[in-house]
Amino acid sequence: CGILVCEDAFHLSPALLLSIDGPEREGAGALVIVSNSPARGISGEANGVPESHQVWENLIRTYSSLLGVVVIFANRGGVEDGLTFAGGSVIVAPGAKVLAEAELFHPGVIETELDWPHLLRQYRIGNPGTVSENTELIHRELQRILKASLDSGE
Repeated sequence: CGILVCEDAFHLSPALLLSIDGPEREGAGALVIVSNSPARGISGEANGVPESHQVWENLIRTYSSLLGVVVIFANRGGVEDGLTFAGGSVIVAPGAKVLAEAELFHPGVIETELDWPHLLRQYRIGNPGTVSENTELIHRELQRILKASLDSGE
């Protein structure tokens, strides 16, 4: 299990590294994302769902599908000092299947039972790319990029 705190989740590298870390590169079976995200961008066309929450939903679904992990997203909900927090905590299985979801705008608790080995095995058998990341390629290309930026004085 790997933990990302709010802004960390908006950078692919920490999620990718957690998803491939381990002796057999099996990586974290789950990413836990903890957020304190206010509700931003509420419009009529979004049916009352804050745009900021839609961004989180897209990110969570993408990570669960692309990295083949369970994503547990815990977001603050409610109102404090005039600031509204979106809530909408969710647990998503690999492949973006929602297992449990909290109400928007309200504090709450969600629970689900997870059969980790079964969930991960079932998804990863059908999507082998989720655990076969070419780490040598990533390492080599990051070295090249860093060397080029150092050589150019950036």
